[in-house]
Amino acid sequence: MINFNDTFFMEFTLQDVDSGKSNGITVVQNGIALPDSKRRTEHPEIELFDSYIDLYNQIDHCSFDWHLDNDQNTKDTLIQIDSIQRLINKEKYELDDILRYITCGGLNIPGFDSAFDFTNNKTLGYYLTSQELGIAPHSFIPVDFHCQLSFQTYTACLKIEENKLIDNVYILDYQGVELLDMKITLDKYMELAYACKAVYMWQFDYMKKSKKELSILYSVLGKIFPVDSLKLVEWS
Repeated sequence: MINFNDTFFMEFTLQDVDSGKSNGITVVQNGIALPDSKRRTEHPEIELFDSYIDLYNQIDHCSFDWHLDNDQNTKDTLIQIDSIQRLINKEKYELDDILRYITCGGLNIPGFDSAFDFTNNKTLGYYLTSQELGIAPHSFIPVDFHCQLSFQTYTACLKIEENKLIDNVYILDYQGVELLDMKITLDKYMELAYACKAVYMWQFDYMKKSKKELSILYSVLGKIFPVDSLKLVEWS
């Protein structure tokens, strides 16, 4: 499992965030990952896999996000990008909304107990989407709600089968009302998330289910962060 302290909170905060300034772009970053003093290693009813246990041995929960400041330099830089122009002219987005809600990223990993709290999770999008699809909501637990600032329309989940948590990440998409199989492990999911700075909708780019011409990952990410800090070979 990826080391959260060394990657998302040390390298990202200390190195990557400042790099955008050289391109005239200001990145606003907030993050917290609380260590898990309880050292979660088991669930009373569900068999867990090793990397899930490792994740919650590192953190209790994670709330980490970034977006772009709406200062004039940032606006002047982004307004020249074709995909941003398309979002404004064809999709009718306001530039300030693009800066805050689309050119953003993050991870939001629920606490161990919260992930399995099916009673309180009944109001969450992934749970309601499961019901709409005719899937038993208790057969999935959330692992990443993605960035809180964005137009949140999907959740990364793990599946429970025969009282066993399966090491394969799915996306429950509220807007499209779909269950999508990413066909990757949790460890790989976290590795990919860091490689692309957990940019909004990266999962759909990875699965080749987003419009490439409107993709922030393809058209904007390299102008925000130094190219050598982005490991996007998985998307090429």
